[in-house]
Amino acid sequence: MILDNLSIHLGPRVKEAIEAKGCQLLFLPAYSPDFSPIEGAFSKLNTILRRVGARTREALQEAIIDALPCITAQDALGWFLHCGYPAPSVHQRAQPLSTPL
Repeated sequence: MILDNLSIHLGPRVKEAIEAKGCQLLFLPAYSPDFSPIEGAFSKLNTILRRVGARTREALQEAIIDALPCITAQDALGWFLHCGYPAPSVHQRAQPLSTPL
């Protein structure tokens, strides 16, 4: 599993949980958003939220719930490819790319 250097990712419990599932834990270099596909999701989500212009906590929560289905598997694949990660061909065949995450 590849993680950024967010402080919560650095705790020993995170490492234990990931390794308990048989995965290896790797960290991105510091300050490297170009290698982090989640940045594309954050960007799309922020664009939608700015357009909505929610001004209360409740309105923001509702806007987030409404915006999340706009992030599609096609988007995610594009963000991974943009960051230089290979396309997961098995996953591509397992579900259509037009299905929302």
